Amino acid sequence: MRNQTNILKEHYIRLAKKTAAWLGLVALASTTLVASPAQALQITNRSVVVGSSANGASTTYDIKFNPGTTGTIRAIKFQICTSPLELTSCTASNSSSFLTNTASFTAGTGTTAPFTSNWAEGTAGLVPTATSYWITYATGDSISSGSNYTVRISNVENPNADNTSYYVRIYTYSDAAATTQVDFGAMALSTARQMTVSANVQESLVFCVGTTGTDCTGGGLTGNTLNIGTGGDNVLSTSTPSGNISKMAADTNATTGYVIQYITTSPGGTGGVACPGSFSSSNDCITDFGGTAGTFSAGVSNFGINLRNNATPDVGVDISGSGSGGSIVALQYR
Repeated sequence: MRNQTNILKEHYIRLAKKTAAWLGLVALASTTLVASPAQALQITNRSVVVGSSANGASTTYDIKFNPGTTGTIRAIKFQICTSPLELTSCTASNSSSFLTNTASFTAGTGTTAPFTSNWAEGTAGLVPTATSYWITYATGDSISSGSNYTVRISNVENPNADNTSYYVRIYTYSDAAATTQVDFGAMALSTARQMTVSANVQESLVFCVGTTGTDCTGGGLTGNTLNIGTGGDNVLSTSTPSGNISKMAADTNATTGYVIQYITTSPGGTGGVACPGSFSSSNDCITDFGGTAGTFSAGVSNFGINLRNNATPDVGVDISGSGSGGSIVALQYR
């Protein structure tokens, strides 16, 4: 039979075991909390558009993202690291990714609202380093997880070797001192060898004449006979102006265009007398109509280049095409 002393001894032994078990659970819970702190929400739809992927280039970074949390933020930190992991220390891809004197945030240029005003490069300890760059706004702006935003940072230096993988991290904060984190996200990038494409384009000029068609492509203008008389017998009239049209066209890739000239210095005239500056044959001269617009008259012979649709005589068409080389020749004889 157990006495009172043994009963009390067994009771305290059981109590001590329970206490030890509770202390063990508390220690386990505390260890778990220390090892796994609460994580920020993930930033989504995140990307970086770089102005140049060349190694060592000083270029722009357009950092695009959807915040994980809808709410007011007052600071954003950007990092360039060799690892994308939030809890891993940030090691620079090279020593000068963010330079204190060169990296800059330009509100409004490549940047979208609400970061287009009030936001500026961080101050009061949040100055650029080789790995980190902050933008802050003491009052803050509300951003939505359903919207995509862009922040442009200029004069960021790429890693200085080809085909180098690296990462851009984004941290958002609810306070301008960047102590209370809200969201986090990271994006992978890589430098690349730059390709240079070169080619030579030869200058070309194609000139064609004819009576039918629109330009010199596909065989060009066709037709080589120009009847300027009237009626089926093609007889000239001294009472009614008559004429016809021929066409000339030019195709070229010359940046300065082209000039079409016609030559009228062949000898001719009655008795073999030369008449330079005129349209001539061996025994006659047809004078140049001149550069002033006018009306052809019956009984007076003239020739010229008609550059538009005229009413008297009813010949010619306006210049067509992207150039200024479509020209119409109008001839009239007495």
